[in-house]
Amino acid sequence: MSAPVAYPRIPKNDEHKIRVKICWYKKHSEAQMGEEILDELTLHDLQDIFDVYINNALYNCWHVKTRHARALQRMTQHRIAIKNYSYFVEQEAHYGDAAND
Repeated sequence: MSAPVAYPRIPKNDEHKIRVKICWYKKHSEAQMGEEILDELTLHDLQDIFDVYINNALYNCWHVKTRHARALQRMTQHRIAIKNYSYFVEQEAHYGDAAND
């Protein structure tokens, strides 16, 4: 059995904003029902919510589960209904890269 991976933590005072959208889909379907852009998240926020290695550029989509929905609900206007929809948070842009500033 391998040892657990220790992800580098993004400091809480890191102010690099990341633009993501939260998308919701009809359960057991690919039919997107809606989306909302969230502009004010930081890399630390995402790492804290999803407990993942944020600097992995190949994986910029996170499946929202009940434990994530509680934190995201404070940031979105849409009423998250995990029982009715499947949710994903997808990275749109990283404000802090020279190309995106």
